[in-house]
Amino acid sequence: MMNTLIRKTRKNTLFTRNFFRNKMIFLGLLSQVGIGLFMCYIPGMDEALHFMNIRVQYWFVGIEYTILILVYDEIRKLLIRRFPGSGVEEELYY
Repeated sequence: MMNTLIRKTRKNTLFTRNFFRNKMIFLGLLSQVGIGLFMCYIPGMDEALHFMNIRVQYWFVGIEYTILILVYDEIRKLLIRRFPGSGVEEELYY
């Protein structure tokens, strides 16, 4: 989900953008969480799809990786802005 927000800009930082202005991306992120909750906690899904309930603490396991991806991409964008037209931009610009 963080990748969706990060990929909105190639050079500008995420913190200067108003990412809630785009209602479709915000709706998409909420629907991802909603579908996950639906598939894990609605009665009958365990028999239909052989799922089991997930303890709440396991929903937060990936947060440290999300923060790592955010920090990496912000450093990448900073280097691209600091050294425009250099080899750094050629390597890090997608």
